[in-house]
Amino acid sequence: MGYTNGCNIPHTLRRNDIYYVYFRFPDSQFFRCSLGTDSPRRCQVMISRLAPSISLLRLGRITRQQFAEIIKTMKKLTIQDIDLFVAGLNAEVLAYVESIPAEARIERLESAMSPTPVGLKEVSSSFFQNYYQDVLFSGEESATKVYFKKSLSSGFDIDGKERAIADAAAKYSVTLHQSQSALSAFSRNDFGGYSQILASMKQSIPATFTPLTTP
Repeated sequence: MGYTNGCNIPHTLRRNDIYYVYFRFPDSQFFRCSLGTDSPRRCQVMISRLAPSISLLRLGRITRQQFAEIIKTMKKLTIQDIDLFVAGLNAEVLAYVESIPAEARIERLESAMSPTPVGLKEVSSSFFQNYYQDVLFSGEESATKVYFKKSLSSGFDIDGKERAIADAAAKYSVTLHQSQSALSAFSRNDFGGYSQILASMKQSIPATFTPLTTP
C-alpha cells in the first residue's frame, strides 16, 4: 500500500512533522516531494486527489516536473506561509540596519582619503525613502507586491490570498522605508535617531524565522 516511516497514509512519508508524497517506481527509484502540511487530515485529502496522478507518473505517462506542478497547485497558501516568507525578508533588512555602523567604519578605514560624501548618501537615502512612501499611496501595483506574488506562487496556490499578499508587501515597504531612515540618521551623525529606529524595528521583527517550504 505504500505506507512508510510509521505513517498510515498510503504513499506518504512524515519527516520533521511535515508530510511528503513518497513512493517507489517500478525500477526501484524513489520519488519524494513535500506536501507542505503537518496536518494528517489535509495530507489524506491531498494523497486521495493525487492517487490517479501517482499512477500516471509510475507508468511514465506524465513527468516528474508535471507531477510536482500538480502538487504545487494543491498547496493552498496560508497566512502563516506569508508571515514566514516576510519574516525572512525582514530579518535580512534588520541585519542590514544593524551593520550600518560597522560598514561606515570599514568604509572610513578603507577610503580614508575619499569616503563617500555625506550629501551623496543623503540624496540616495532620500530617494529610496520617497520611493517606498510613494509605493504605499500611489494606488498602482508595486514592484514589492509583484515580487511577493511571483515568489509565493512558485511554491503555493495563491488564489484567494491576493489581499493578504498586498497587505504583507505594504508592511514590508514600511520596513524598507525604516531602513533608509536609519541610514540617513546615521549618516547625519544622529546616532540617537538611528538607535531609536533600530530599536523600533527589533520590536516588530522576530529574531529568528523559518525558511519558506516549497516543493
